[in-house]
Amino acid sequence: MSDFQVYWQAARAVLEGFSPYTVTGYFSPPLLAWLFIPFGLLGWKVAAASWLLVNIGGLLAWCYCDFELLSWKILCFAPLLFLLAMGQIDLLVIFGGLCGPVALLGLLVFVKPQLGVVLLLWRWLRWPRDKRRVNLAIVAEIAGAAWLAMGWLHPGWVGEWRAATPSLAVYARTSASAWGLGWWGIPAMIGAALLFEKRSPVSFWSAFALLNPVSNAYSLVVLFPYLDWWAVGWGWVAMALAPVLHTGGVFVIVPLYLLWKMNNE
Repeated sequence: MSDFQVYWQAARAVLEGFSPYTVTGYFSPPLLAWLFIPFGLLGWKVAAASWLLVNIGGLLAWCYCDFELLSWKILCFAPLLFLLAMGQIDLLVIFGGLCGPVALLGLLVFVKPQLGVVLLLWRWLRWPRDKRRVNLAIVAEIAGAAWLAMGWLHPGWVGEWRAATPSLAVYARTSASAWGLGWWGIPAMIGAALLFEKRSPVSFWSAFALLNPVSNAYSLVVLFPYLDWWAVGWGWVAMALAPVLHTGGVFVIVPLYLLWKMNNE
């Protein structure tokens, strides 16, 4: 639960009147630390157990919204187990972005920007053309309100955030995407870009998993709806190879397999 521990410590820092950026490893806008304040009020063990239950509840809610997700394939997917072990927020952010109300997207771009922006793009592509302007206006209003609230409650947060966040190059070296493979990732990027032209859900999210320079293994839970047992198996192969090869880039094997499968069906 090392990632959750960072969020928990950031929330406790806010409760004590300090900036969340005094916590080593906190790289998100302050909104995320504020959302974790209820957990910051709890002791560590209770907070960690509670957060695990929240993540499991989010998974069940996602399966309730899309009943076809409820399968052993999902429960055996290594990135999901890694997410639960680390205490990450990606599952809840992805579920909220895919299935939640339009207004929620305005908050998600500040909860986890590297996911929130892509989720907004996906929803925009799925909205009917006559609804896009209205929906974007709703997102902009909520995002604007969140920006003003953060500026009022935490002046100067943008500078602190930029100073605390590692550079894109640092992120990319350990990314669970083609960026984590260095020069070897170039063919994967080109292939994903070509297949993305089909604009199917599996090609969109597989391309995201391949091309996002700040992706991690747990972000692959976005591929839940498209998994088969081969994809699950490749996830475990990547999980075994990542510590040996010292890169998360080996996880590209999962989206590459899904793109290959889509192209051959």
